[in-house]
Amino acid sequence: MKLEEILHKYGITYKTISENVVNINCPLCIGKTSGQSDSKFRCGIFRDTLGYHCFRCHGTGSLFYLLNQIEGISKKEYNDLVDTGQVNNESVAGLIKNKFKTRKKENTPQELQGLPGTIINKSEVEDNPLLSSFMKKRNISLDTLMTYKCRICGCVGDYAHRLILPVYYNDEAVSFQARDITNKARQKFLNPVVNINNYIYPTPFEDKESVYIVEGIFDAWRMQYNTVAVFGKALTKTQRRLLGKLKIKNYIFCLDSDAYYTTIKEIQNLKDYVENVGVVSLPKGKDPDDLGRDVIEQLPIRWK
Repeated sequence: MKLEEILHKYGITYKTISENVVNINCPLCIGKTSGQSDSKFRCGIFRDTLGYHCFRCHGTGSLFYLLNQIEGISKKEYNDLVDTGQVNNESVAGLIKNKFKTRKKENTPQELQGLPGTIINKSEVEDNPLLSSFMKKRNISLDTLMTYKCRICGCVGDYAHRLILPVYYNDEAVSFQARDITNKARQKFLNPVVNINNYIYPTPFEDKESVYIVEGIFDAWRMQYNTVAVFGKALTKTQRRLLGKLKIKNYIFCLDSDAYYTTIKEIQNLKDYVENVGVVSLPKGKDPDDLGRDVIEQLPIRWK
């Protein structure tokens, strides 16, 4: 019997999310602050493992356990429902956990094979408390996420619980960064096999008089306009060429406070491609995301 047929048989409302995932309202969790049971279909059931994971309470286990808790069915009744040739449900919890830990190796490092996740909109934010909380802590607006065509990944897969920040070149997605939104991952950012340092991340330009160079995408967002993120402290030759092609009159390095001396070296390298290059020195321990454009524009520029 198909997964949807099993759920229908027991009157369980569901939403088909993808070829492999069907979501239901988690019957096992209660909101810590609201005291309410799940009503936003946060519990995913996976066809390939016949297991579940709840995005809200993080409960993980077998479909049998879920149906046993909801309907009290026996193991024999369960075995009669499902294809016995499928996964052994006793090991489902382990299989689901492995989904969170395993990262597959890609075979084609030259080309981006599409963007992971779901495009962010108001509904996605409302249904995702982790994302909503992350946005509040980082002071990121829904407007910003939608403007830059950001995406969000669910609770399984290589980029589980990560905000996808696409990088475009000539209106085509060429790479991305995947930012952890749980603040528990060992690596805040994951990059695909496509070398992100072959690209730059410009915000809209109001004019081509002066443009700030910053390290990260969040820095660029906080600066709002006339800014380019370069994904680190050192520029590659490809990035220098791309900056030169923009025909900007003045570039101003505005890297994190710990990168000031690295910046001095980068200025000399960039001057082979552009006319004028300057630098601002940020207060110790601060970056553009902390300070914002109004503060940074008041800092003195040292022209080299």
